[in-house]
Amino acid sequence: MLDEFKLEADEMLIEAEESFIRLSKGESFLQNFNQIFRAFHSLKGAAGMFELDELQSYMHTLEDQFESLREIGKLNENQIDYFLMAIDGVKEILSHNKTDFQLKSFEEIDNIPTKQKPKIDLDQKILRDNKPKVFIVDDEILICEPLQSILKELNLEVRIFSDSKIALEEIIKTHPDLVCTDLKMPGLTGIELLKEARKRKVHSSFIFISAYVDNTLLTQGLELGAMGFLEKPFEEDQVMTLVSNAVSRAKAQHLLNRSINYILYQFNDLDNYLKSNGKETLRKNLRVELEELLKLRKELSSFNIKESL
Repeated sequence: MLDEFKLEADEMLIEAEESFIRLSKGESFLQNFNQIFRAFHSLKGAAGMFELDELQSYMHTLEDQFESLREIGKLNENQIDYFLMAIDGVKEILSHNKTDFQLKSFEEIDNIPTKQKPKIDLDQKILRDNKPKVFIVDDEILICEPLQSILKELNLEVRIFSDSKIALEEIIKTHPDLVCTDLKMPGLTGIELLKEARKRKVHSSFIFISAYVDNTLLTQGLELGAMGFLEKPFEEDQVMTLVSNAVSRAKAQHLLNRSINYILYQFNDLDNYLKSNGKETLRKNLRVELEELLKLRKELSSFNIKESL
């Protein structure tokens, strides 16, 4: 779960940066404030859950500072710059367990002479591209290009890999929404690629592509949770239907996992509060409910695999 948390943390921090940029452009304070606060509070709770003490302490201070601005209802330019730099500090802690960035009071920020203030170029803070990410893995590049053209019509971000081992490294690193992979390739076969991804808790949807149907391999892949099969040469309607369904399911599963993890991250603070106030019965009941929720998530994942067979 720690690896999964770090991926989610990166997403939450990007969303927080986007909200600060929107605030700098005069957009709704309350909507963006709530988005940022949710990200900060989730990170603080998760840090406590995973016993990441430095991150928890850092986020606790950052959250308190940010929450103090709720009643004021606005942030000035210095404060926005400060929080954007502080978010970079969070990323450094997640990557290296430490940061050189020092959290400051608002008074300290406002008293820094203008010429000494680090200038945050908001135009260089690129808003995240929300296009679903699809990887095509096939050692025959000429086969990949027609598929890539079709997928781009669906407004997808598409990357092509001719080396299955390099593809696996990127799959583990980025968790794309969908992987379309050839069944038979040098290096790792499509089946092996799927197996390795699942071993590393990557829940990307998989679709197999091949010039001919090998029923044994196809059945094996479907049993591992692949969404389906595309036969070369590709038929555009079949590609669009299968890929759209696979991406939608991957997005839904991702949102479900993220929502459940959000509840888990907040439970750490709540559990400590209930413990300190002697609410043992309520603590036990909540733990039971969380266990049932996690069990349901696991069963739903298994159901999705069986449904695709």
